[in-house]
Amino acid sequence: MFSWARGRSWGPERAGPAWGGDNIGSNYMEGAMDMNQLSAALASALVRVVESAKPAQEYCLLWIDWWPICMTKAEWSGWMQAIGAILAILASFALVRHQLKEQQLLVKRAAVSRIRTFVAFSSSYAEGFLGIDKYTNLEMRRQSALLNEQIAMAATIPSELLNIEWIAALEGTRSIAVQFRVLVDAVAEDPRLGPQAREVGKQLAEKLADFEKTVVQDHPGFKIWPHRRNRRSKG
Repeated sequence: MFSWARGRSWGPERAGPAWGGDNIGSNYMEGAMDMNQLSAALASALVRVVESAKPAQEYCLLWIDWWPICMTKAEWSGWMQAIGAILAILASFALVRHQLKEQQLLVKRAAVSRIRTFVAFSSSYAEGFLGIDKYTNLEMRRQSALLNEQIAMAATIPSELLNIEWIAALEGTRSIAVQFRVLVDAVAEDPRLGPQAREVGKQLAEKLADFEKTVVQDHPGFKIWPHRRNRRSKG
């Protein structure tokens, strides 16, 4: 047996632990394990890429297999949001329109009621004017003040939304009331004009009767005196 310096042998003993045989084997095993793990990670990543590349599942409306009505969940969600927004806009528009119609209906009802009151007053005034036996200055001034008040109130009636016949009845009645005021003022200055004023008052009363026929009927679109009509029909 040959020996090496410092007592290290040269021969079969070279295969011993001093050459690190066990370390080489362990390093080889660790490298193999690292390669296996790397291969598994690459395979898993490849599977995920392939799955992500697949088209998303589509759902068809009413289960009809036709491409315009088949979409993914995300697409259906977007469409539902858009449709919901449109429906909300339409609902708000319909609500505003309904409120506007209700407000207009209230204005119409108030205007119709005031026109009927004004026409009834003018008719009653015409009868009273024609029934006066003696036209005194004091009585004529009182009648003039009463007419001025009613004419001013009639000018504030909102008739823009009413039927043309009702507008004509309002304007015609107000014109007759103004003419009665002219007669009253003339008689107040000269009581001798009383007989002439009475004849003109009769003509005005005949014209006023036509407007009374208009306002007794229901206004187109709504009724304001339903109970009165029922009583007449029963009678």
